[in-house]
Amino acid sequence: MSVQRIGLSIVYQPTNGACHDFDIVLVHGLFGHPKNTWSTNIPWDLRETNRNDGNIINNIDEAIEDPPRKKARTLPKKLFREVFWPRDLLPKSFPQARILTWGYDVQIDQLLSSTSKASIFHHSETLLSDLAMVRSAPLEKEVPIIFIAHSLGGIVVKDALSLSRNETTFFNEILPATVGVLFLGTPHHGSKTASLGKIAFELSKLAFKTPNVQVLRGLEPKSEILERISRSFGQILATGNVKVHSFREELDTKGMMIVDSSSATIGYLHETRGSLHANHRDMAKFSCLEDVKFQRVVAVLGRWVEDIVGAQPPCKLRVHLDGNAPEVPDHLVFDEQYQACLRSLNYSEARVRFQNVEPAYEKTYKWLFHDRLGLTDWLQGKTRSSMFWLRGKPGSGKSTAMKFIMTHPLTRELLEKYHLKSWIVAGYFFHDRGTSAQKTAVSFLREILYQILLDRRDLFGVVYPVFKQLEENQSLTGVSADAVISWSISQLEAALELIGVRSTVDVNLCLFVDALDEHDGKHRELLSTLTRLARLTSNPLFRMRLCVSGRPDNVFVDGLQGCPGFAIEDHTTDDIGLYAEGRLQTEMRGELTKEGKQKLKTLGEDLIQKAQGVFLWVRLVVDELIDGLCEGDSIEELQSLLSETPTELKELYTRAIRRVSRTSPSLLSTMRYEAYVMFQIATHCPRPFSLYHFLSAALFVTTNKGIYTDLQTLSESQMERRLYSRSAGLLEATGPPKRSVQYIHQTVKEFMRNGQGDLIIREGISDRSQHSVNILLFRYLISAIPSLLDVDIGEQRVVTGNLLYYAYKAELEEGICVARYLDPVIFELPEKQQDNILFGTIAHFVQDSLRELEAPIFRWFIFKSPRRGGLRPRIQLLIIYIVTNLPLSLQYSITSQDTAIEENDAYVLLKAALMRYYALKMYDESDSSQILEVLLKSGVASGVSDQSYKLLDEIVESIQADQSPEAKRQAQLWAQFRHNAPSSDKRCY
Repeated sequence: MSVQRIGLSIVYQPTNGACHDFDIVLVHGLFGHPKNTWSTNIPWDLRETNRNDGNIINNIDEAIEDPPRKKARTLPKKLFREVFWPRDLLPKSFPQARILTWGYDVQIDQLLSSTSKASIFHHSETLLSDLAMVRSAPLEKEVPIIFIAHSLGGIVVKDALSLSRNETTFFNEILPATVGVLFLGTPHHGSKTASLGKIAFELSKLAFKTPNVQVLRGLEPKSEILERISRSFGQILATGNVKVHSFREELDTKGMMIVDSSSATIGYLHETRGSLHANHRDMAKFSCLEDVKFQRVVAVLGRWVEDIVGAQPPCKLRVHLDGNAPEVPDHLVFDEQYQACLRSLNYSEARVRFQNVEPAYEKTYKWLFHDRLGLTDWLQGKTRSSMFWLRGKPGSGKSTAMKFIMTHPLTRELLEKYHLKSWIVAGYFFHDRGTSAQKTAVSFLREILYQILLDRRDLFGVVYPVFKQLEENQSLTGVSADAVISWSISQLEAALELIGVRSTVDVNLCLFVDALDEHDGKHRELLSTLTRLARLTSNPLFRMRLCVSGRPDNVFVDGLQGCPGFAIEDHTTDDIGLYAEGRLQTEMRGELTKEGKQKLKTLGEDLIQKAQGVFLWVRLVVDELIDGLCEGDSIEELQSLLSETPTELKELYTRAIRRVSRTSPSLLSTMRYEAYVMFQIATHCPRPFSLYHFLSAALFVTTNKGIYTDLQTLSESQMERRLYSRSAGLLEATGPPKRSVQYIHQTVKEFMRNGQGDLIIREGISDRSQHSVNILLFRYLISAIPSLLDVDIGEQRVVTGNLLYYAYKAELEEGICVARYLDPVIFELPEKQQDNILFGTIAHFVQDSLRELEAPIFRWFIFKSPRRGGLRPRIQLLIIYIVTNLPLSLQYSITSQDTAIEENDAYVLLKAALMRYYALKMYDESDSSQILEVLLKSGVASGVSDQSYKLLDEIVESIQADQSPEAKRQAQLWAQFRHNAPSSDKRCY
């Protein structure tokens, strides 16, 4: 089969007309070729050569007899044979695959153009189009795809998958079919020593091209196009549906490493990594089946193929000539339940914090693997304790260190010295500034179980009894795509305990749990959970290593007493020096004299002395010093600035807030009030806003005007600059999966919460700050409802979650009947769109607010939306007022409608009112019986049947088990109502 220079070429497919089980698609990089990139020439092996071929023998004889210098120019081609490994080697490992290679004509001066037909975007679009065309047959559209990408070809693949994710055309068929992407030397992001522009520059020279310096600047780390590609691909990885493996080169090319180790990895939690003993060009060329490089690639692909074969029937089961599908084997039903289990555990938000932790600065944190610290011995199983504690001051770099250890290849190498079998390396990073999925014990256990089962499908059989019981308890099949299954802490602990106790095969588990002090709950209970996990040692086939980090609070000092570990600030002195000097030298651009370098070194030493091991302090101060350099300050002036810098983080935050960069009094007052509003939002919103909605809400509150459409015309970097200038750099936009706004560190949030920061930010702002921010934010969120029709489900969830929070605050604290404002906006929408927004609002609120142990009992009404022939939008809105505890709004919304509430709807509302008491955890449970009182006095219950009353009576009996005043009040109200109600079956209370 010939290989075309442009487009897709099929280089192998199963013979005898057999269909293929999956596609392997190879994409070359800059200046590459769809065949030459993957080909190499090797000498003929005489043992494999036909001895009767006299021409080859003669040519070999000539080569031996003639002088080497002469024959170096005239060496016969027949002495070598070409190995095009996608055609010659790969089919021997995967005969059931169809193998394709894709070519494109890429020029460096057009690569990042927004209009050129040779830009990354247009190449990505063409790749999707070519794949969709070759996979146009109905049975081929769902055939799994594995991509293999070399060098900058990996960026094209990432952009193509991101484009597929956001498309509504046939392009959207490619991402759902993609199983994994194997990267060979792809520069995922630049580093200080090797930006993407520099990489492209070196590749240009290797290809004997004239580099275009202007265009190469677009490949710098801050390139908006490359940031967009990374963020979009990060959203895909956050779903957990696409596997990635990144290989880096071990050898340099003409004296330099084209893609160094820091650039060759994405930094994604489930990314696997490896290296190939070759330079950048040769890492994509394999000579034979025994080539170690080829074997490493095949090993990765083999694991993915096992998942493909296990997750679907082979092609002979997918299609028959007579069109009749065969009977589904039992193992496929079991696999459907495995997939349902993964869906119930998979919350992409739980992985956001890990992804957002900045990787370690160049050459820092390598000391973590020094023998004297004990970490290496612990990883090798040389210490008895299953737990290791990395403790440190606030801002000392604990999260960066945890991510460094967790993702470093040496960690796995050391673990394999403990036991050779492969290790499951999983982690969870608590994050108090995030959502509930990022900081609760149930979220931690759910995420750990998800990562274990995602890595080891075979362990699902061990936990299956728990999952099956969970399905039965919640009356759900577990196979439906939209099934909602909720796990409690006890069920998650039971599943993990089964893995530790009942496994009949080797299970090696290494867990990393960061920021214990940011757990939203009782720390002693979290420690008890961790201790129980660490003590699962009775099964000789199960091995556990559990590394935790956090502040040295008393509860952790007591609970982790005796565990090996160390204080991180005791060992970061050299790292702080490397970081400070490196960033300052980079900013100086090599313009320093010998004397200047010495002064800069002295400045770094002074900074180390003041830092006291707190990396966050260093980062903020270095930012200030760099600002000074940009203003033309001398090193002496920088030393003076450093000497005046406070050493405490709180004092540093105070100075940052008070620093003034504008002189206009009116503008200064507006900026300060806008900053005050921003900090209020960041401190109190239950869900972090996206960057656009955060800025838009702050402007709405600041000016009391409508939504600012002008913000939509700003680029993301312009919006980030606005956020930075107003917040004095104390707020940041993080991502993926979404660019959401949060404090730069937990210590800033604590500074604002304890009142000290709030007093400082109020300095110099006008009386308008006395207006209720709660009411203004509620009004903004209502005005944002129509725009929710055009955003994804994640952003809908953020806006509606915050809307309910501020609705509750406005009604409870301000006495505002929020239904007067919310009802008209909802009912102006088309009915289908009403349902989409209301259904999502209820489901998300209940999911976030359910008490863990009673979670199943409140799931019933989620499945009663109109799409299931159930609740109308009007009734869904009433349920929102019930579950959010808004009696004023409930009363208003019931009485403002002309039509009566039907019997079935009345039963649903009463059941929601009764069950919400002990099913939901609300912001404030005081006077929750007012909801039931409103329903009973409004006449809603008058048409309920006797049979329905009996069911409601049973719920009240459950409530009476709680001896709290509110429980008694609920029961008394219901008893009084039932006494007066016309019924043939009254009960006494």
